Amino acid sequence: MTKIYSHLPSWSIFRLKTVLFICLCILLSIGNAQSQQGLKAEYYDGTNFNRLVATKYVDNIDQSWYDKPPAEGMDPYECSIRWTGKLKTAKPGTYTFSAQVDDGIRVWIDDQLIMDQWDLNDVGVFKGTTDLVAHKEYDLKVEYFNGMLEGEVRLLWKKNKEDPSWHERVFGDDIEFTVILAENFLSPTETIKIDIEPEVKPKKIVKQTPPKKKPKPIQVKKENTVNKPHQNTVIRQPKEVKKTEIAKPIVSAKVAEKFIPKNVQFEKGNTNILESSYEELDAFIKFLLDHPLLEVKVEGHTDVVGDAELNLKLSKDRAIMISEYLTDKGVANDRIETEGFGGSQPLVIPIKGKYHPANRRVIFILEGL
Repeated sequence: MTKIYSHLPSWSIFRLKTVLFICLCILLSIGNAQSQQGLKAEYYDGTNFNRLVATKYVDNIDQSWYDKPPAEGMDPYECSIRWTGKLKTAKPGTYTFSAQVDDGIRVWIDDQLIMDQWDLNDVGVFKGTTDLVAHKEYDLKVEYFNGMLEGEVRLLWKKNKEDPSWHERVFGDDIEFTVILAENFLSPTETIKIDIEPEVKPKKIVKQTPPKKKPKPIQVKKENTVNKPHQNTVIRQPKEVKKTEIAKPIVSAKVAEKFIPKNVQFEKGNTNILESSYEELDAFIKFLLDHPLLEVKVEGHTDVVGDAELNLKLSKDRAIMISEYLTDKGVANDRIETEGFGGSQPLVIPIKGKYHPANRRVIFILEGL
């Protein structure tokens, strides 16, 4: 190459280097344009991907929220998200995927459904296992929905031991699950349009008022005599018209929702409240004391598995236990109503007689908002 340059003028050498540099940049840009780390995330209003709100790239699937949604413009309490891209790993073997989710999740790898928990869950943990080949790119699709209150979704994995001992096969190994990082995801680079589908609003109907007619002049006849009112005539003054005032709500439902307990738990099979429930209950009691006109209904629910009569009694006793805790802290007894439904209103129908934690719950309903 040096000999070739020696026969070229200096300006030609400069032009040749410039062309080579530009070609190298184009090749690098083409390589980078084919793929990038991370996943494509699509955010929807509604629990069944009803209205697309936003689209963007994310490094991983690890989000939680309460009243501030992960994408601006979506309802944080009733929403759905879809992630798509490629999954790869540097080490081959059997991998166990784990999802910490509130509420529902589905996971596909190369069109194989390895996880299907499309139900209401209170931070449930679910698992699915599959074999992966090193450096192979697998199609990945993850769908999630939040049906009420706060939302949480976290996708983790771990590589299982190739030759586990009998103890590890029975009780599990000591390998911890980790959140899948962006370096294991691959998504095509494309121009992402943040499309917001506007809600269709009815058109306003403008009524055209007819032109006003000029009133005809009224001729008044003049009379010489003046009629005086009779002595028994009572002249009444016009009544004052009082404007009806619209009563404002004591507190907005959105504000009250923040104080309603959502994780009240009991010891299995009895009415003893777990200590982890007291923080939410105490905050709720303070809210009730600050708003003395509000009334609360406490509903107890159990799973559908087991004896129906015992479940009904347990649900009533748990609701009464919550009522007693509220009254002990200063809430008037006449502001509280309790009712037990047993397993008659399950959120999730269990499979093969297994208990489902989402069905064992206490619901607080505020009246007077």
